[in-house]
Amino acid sequence: MNSFFSGLWYVVKSVVLEELVFRGAIFYLLIQKIGFKKAIWVSALAFGVYHWFSYGIIGQPVQMLIVLLMTGSVGYVLGLAYHRSKTLYLPIALHLGYNIANMIIFSGEKSIGVQLLQKKYTVDPVEPAAWLGVPLLLLHYVGFQLVCYFLIKSIKESLATNAQT
Repeated sequence: MNSFFSGLWYVVKSVVLEELVFRGAIFYLLIQKIGFKKAIWVSALAFGVYHWFSYGIIGQPVQMLIVLLMTGSVGYVLGLAYHRSKTLYLPIALHLGYNIANMIIFSGEKSIGVQLLQKKYTVDPVEPAAWLGVPLLLLHYVGFQLVCYFLIKSIKESLATNAQT
């Protein structure tokens, strides 16, 4: 149980730090200097490149591209959340939820210790059909971003509707 709380504390600290740096400082300043449309792309790119270093994958071009696309798209969505909500609370909450799911619940991050759901078997008891593999892989890599994008879009529309009434 101690490993769970130390892992959770690690995730909370890293998410808050990343959001303060990438959305609270870099993105905020870039919006003022180059405008929202360019700033969100530069900020997302910086977020993706930062993860090359945190994942230790410098010099592995395929992994670097995958991480850039995956974390860069998350950075784009978190930037959009910050811009539309005008607060860091929404991107922190989204980022925290994503990292807790990946690093704590499903234990994707081994460096912080054994977490909640650990695989205990060497051979998968259920083999998904081959046609199911590609959609599941795509869902894993872009599902969070798509759900967040549509959530943020609906929040903006509902805020605009509430402001008019």
